[in-house]
Amino acid sequence: MSPKQKTKQKIIAAAMQEFSKHGFSKTSIQNIANTAGLGKGTVYEYFTSKDELFNMCFISYLNSMMGDVEQQINPDVHPIQTLKQIFTIFFKEFENHKDFFVIYLEYMLMQSTWMSQGKPPELIENIYSGITGMISQILSNPKFNLKFKKGVVLKDISVIITGLLDALMLYKMINPAMVDIKSSVETIINMINNSLEQEYEYEQE
Repeated sequence: MSPKQKTKQKIIAAAMQEFSKHGFSKTSIQNIANTAGLGKGTVYEYFTSKDELFNMCFISYLNSMMGDVEQQINPDVHPIQTLKQIFTIFFKEFENHKDFFVIYLEYMLMQSTWMSQGKPPELIENIYSGITGMISQILSNPKFNLKFKKGVVLKDISVIITGLLDALMLYKMINPAMVDIKSSVETIINMINNSLEQEYEYEQE
C-alpha cells in the first residue's frame, strides 16, 4: 500500500469512528482530521466534502461485509440454504454495527429531498440494486433450475425480500424486542421456499 493509500485509509478509519460516535450532522471534517492526526487541509486533499467521506466510509464497510457474504455463495449449495446463511450474516452485521446503521439512516433522512425528485442518491440506489441482484442471481443458479409457482416472478421476489430485510433492520432499531433474528430469517426463507413449485427440504433450527 502506497503512502497516499495509507493516509486515505487512515482518514476513512477516523471518519467511521467519529460518525459512529457523534452521528453525521455533529461530525465535522476538523473532528475527523484531529482523530486521524492530520491537518484539515490534508483531509480535503482526499475528500471534497463530508458527504463524500461518509459515502466512502459506508462503501468501505459494505465491501467488507459483502466479502463475508460472497464466501457463502457456493454454486454447489442449494440457493435456499445459501440465502439462509447470507441473511443470517446480514442480521449479525447489523447487530455488531448498529450504531453505524443508525448514522446511515440519519444520512438518508437528511437526503430525503430525492423522494420528491424521483431519483435516489447513487449510494442508496447501488445498495438496494446490489442486494436485489444478488438474491436473483442466487435463486437463478442453473445447477438447481428452481421453478416458481404460477404468478410468482423472480424479480418481484428479490425486490420484496430486499424490502423485508430493510424493514426488519429498521424495526429492530425502533423496537429491538419485537424482532428475533433467527425466527425472522426462518420466516423469510419459508416465504421463498413456499413460492417454489418443489419446496426444498432443509433442517430448520
